[in-house]
Amino acid sequence: MKNTIPNGVYPTMITPFTKDNKIDYAAVEALINWYAEKKVDGIFAICQSSEIFFLSFEERLELLHFVMRHTPKNISVVASGHVADDLDTQIEQAKAFIQEGIDAYVFISNRFAAEDEDDSVFLKNIDRVVKAVGDINFGIYECPYPYKRVMTPAVLKKLAESGRFTFLKDTCCDPGMINEKLRAVDGMGLKIFNANSASLLETLKMGCAGFSGVMANFHPEIYSWLCKNFEK
Repeated sequence: MKNTIPNGVYPTMITPFTKDNKIDYAAVEALINWYAEKKVDGIFAICQSSEIFFLSFEERLELLHFVMRHTPKNISVVASGHVADDLDTQIEQAKAFIQEGIDAYVFISNRFAAEDEDDSVFLKNIDRVVKAVGDINFGIYECPYPYKRVMTPAVLKKLAESGRFTFLKDTCCDPGMINEKLRAVDGMGLKIFNANSASLLETLKMGCAGFSGVMANFHPEIYSWLCKNFEK
């Protein structure tokens, strides 16, 4: 585990399958090598693009184990797999993923409160899980399935104040809101990665740390160049 995670491009890693609907590990390895060739800075593994809502816990854990064994050491790996509904199962499964040596464990924001529950429920439940899981960096993913729970600047600030959160995959697609979030967590070590390519340049200028979106599975080298050169 790194103390923080590098800025740059974190593709939301897809999962290739064989014709008989098993994970195609030869293709997974080829994908990792392709990411490396394209000079990505990190990989967001075991996320929604990885089909985690259609994989068993055992499949998710096995896939992460493979990713960790085959990803070059210079590429940071953050991972989720956070799909369970009840908190005890979430804690148990998070511990298993963390043991694989990831740089941050990424919570899915909609797993801690129902759509009609307010942020106090979210904060109470995430606090319980964070305290139970142990010494690891955390992230938050504003996953759109089964519903999108966007972090408000105030909630994000509360998470950042713990000193445990280093990563936000932001899917609000609203540069104004992203700017408010950046200001709320300024200097606290929580880095915001925009998932929206259309607003990436604008938000990099605001202070976003990089890009983490599905489009990095098509042309990550473009975003990598942009993240390194936007100030010019």
